[in-house]
Amino acid sequence: MSDIVLCEMVWVLDAAYRVPRGEISAHLANLLAARHLTFRNPDAARRARDAYEAGKGDFADYLIREHAREAGAEDVATFDKVLLRESGYRLP
Repeated sequence: MSDIVLCEMVWVLDAAYRVPRGEISAHLANLLAARHLTFRNPDAARRARDAYEAGKGDFADYLIREHAREAGAEDVATFDKVLLRESGYRLP
């Protein structure tokens, strides 16, 4: 399953259906645990889900951070003030 599909699912559940963050996180956990689905980097997706559950940013932001770390970057440049309070983000 594409990481983009996970991001879209989270966005739709949040923006269109107003599903609470905890429920969205549980749905992500279920998908990531499904044996019939495969992910490019399931560990990165799980870390992004954990950060999403504990943090205030969007799931996509945390997944971007995981991909950046995977590529060797220390931080992701952002203007998002919420994310700047967390590790792995900095002003450009």
